[in-house]
Amino acid sequence: MTLLDNIKNISAPVGRMVLPYLRDLGGWCARLAKDTAGACRRAWAALGAAVGKATAHVAALPSETKMYISLIAFLLVFLLWQLLAYDMRQTTFVVVNLTMVTTISLLVFRSMFGNVRKIAQARREAQELSADKARLTDEVRELKDKIRELLSRGNRQQMVEGKGQRLYETLFPDGPDTQPTGQDILEALSTLFGLTGGISFRRQDDGATYAADGRYALSSSPAPETVSADDPFAGQAIADGKPVGLEGVPADYLTAVSGLGETDRLNVYILPMVVGGEVVSLTEVATFGEQDIPQAWDEMENILKKHKAEARL
Repeated sequence: MTLLDNIKNISAPVGRMVLPYLRDLGGWCARLAKDTAGACRRAWAALGAAVGKATAHVAALPSETKMYISLIAFLLVFLLWQLLAYDMRQTTFVVVNLTMVTTISLLVFRSMFGNVRKIAQARREAQELSADKARLTDEVRELKDKIRELLSRGNRQQMVEGKGQRLYETLFPDGPDTQPTGQDILEALSTLFGLTGGISFRRQDDGATYAADGRYALSSSPAPETVSADDPFAGQAIADGKPVGLEGVPADYLTAVSGLGETDRLNVYILPMVVGGEVVSLTEVATFGEQDIPQAWDEMENILKKHKAEARL
């Protein structure tokens, strides 16, 4: 038997024995290649997502921080270039460059994070200052409003006091014992406040009724000749001894109650004259707008009480 026949006799069983293993090896290599390709795709996808997120975060950073990151990236690229451009046998040169780049990177990182902290602190302080500024602005605005209101009140009070003083001087030119008539009161009030109309009542001997003793600018509508404590608003003024104000009184209601005539909506004021704790007269007046008539009337009565008290001393 020749050598070739021996080889053929040996290779046939060996081939039958090895072939299954080779097929299994080929299948395993195919599966490995498939799994490796899938893993690479997932890795690239994850890397792309990470790069996208990193890019978004970097874009939101301050310009100074972006500059530091760009510098660090440049240093890292420089280091990689050093490693690739020179033979690794030049160990000393590579180590020196690596040390230099690492040192510079550490310094830059330290400076960068220090500046980032400073920037964050500055932003917090700016926000606090902005909040303080807004709060102070609101407080200043409120203070201005209060000052304006106080000045307005002060000016109005001065005007009221001045009108009360003039009213007293007009009605009591000869001192607190002067007895002004209803017509005198109406004319004095009209001079100071511009009345639309008015009527005055004097207390009668029975002490329960008040008869009209003065009229001012009344229309042709009938006016009451007497009022008493039973009347709704006049009775309130008589009982309290204080002025009564009615705002926006309609024409028909005003005519029925006060007798001041048919007209547009008016403000009606009922003013009691108190002498010795008793209401001796009652004056009812009307104006087109709101007036300080009750306040001026109270001021006039305070001045009258003061002069009466001084006269008794």
